[in-house]
Amino acid sequence: MPGDSLQNWSGPGPVRRRRRTSSPARGAYPFLRRNAPGFIASDVERGLMVHSRPCAYARAMSLPSTAADLAAAVQILGERIRSALQGQPVVIVGITGPVGSGKSTLADRLCALSGDAVVLSTDNYLPDYAHVEPHERDMPEHADLARLHSDLTSLRSGRSTSVPVWSFHTHRREGEKVVNPAPLVVCEGIHALGEIPARALDLKVYVDAPRAVRWGRWEEIEQRGLRGFGVERARAHFDTVAEPTFDRCAHRYRAIADLVVLNHG
Repeated sequence: MPGDSLQNWSGPGPVRRRRRTSSPARGAYPFLRRNAPGFIASDVERGLMVHSRPCAYARAMSLPSTAADLAAAVQILGERIRSALQGQPVVIVGITGPVGSGKSTLADRLCALSGDAVVLSTDNYLPDYAHVEPHERDMPEHADLARLHSDLTSLRSGRSTSVPVWSFHTHRREGEKVVNPAPLVVCEGIHALGEIPARALDLKVYVDAPRAVRWGRWEEIEQRGLRGFGVERARAHFDTVAEPTFDRCAHRYRAIADLVVLNHG
């Protein structure tokens, strides 16, 4: 992939067969610049391949494994992404955590910092709620995580892909949309670090926050009418579906994370 423009890239051959012969042009990726907001300079700035060995990559970088807040997480991840893009054309970051922990906020901040990124939310791969028992609706077994993995793989290869669109008001899939490739792909959601999608990730992030703080964030969203539950129904879903379902997976996701973010504020 040429460093100056994604639009000039002529062909999406498999990533493993392409070799970069030179470093990206200066300014090709906004968050590669040393003066980009939130960027931390480091004496470890060599290009490292992170595909298939993200945990080993994080250890090799000797960077913190815990971030005290979202701002620190953006700085740490910005540096890791910067170094990774010196050795490969696309970096895929997975962000998971319980409901209300701040996954989407962190994803949005990374995209804003990069200037050329795309987000896939695992919410769009949820099942139609009407076809699943209420207590099973957020289980990874019912999410289309194989499709998510396929879509991430397409983006890594530089191909546009059609992804599902799931509605929080109707609680079902409402259609598809086309997502174009970018140097940074962020996959965020409760099962972003699930066994199947995790195979496509270069960096894995776990965002955590106290239960009361997380519910307060969701309650505010419902009060503003941004989702279709309403406060009372959302509270029931939070207590009986979202929390127990994620608790089943939380220890596995946290164990494989390269970075744990404490978003208590």
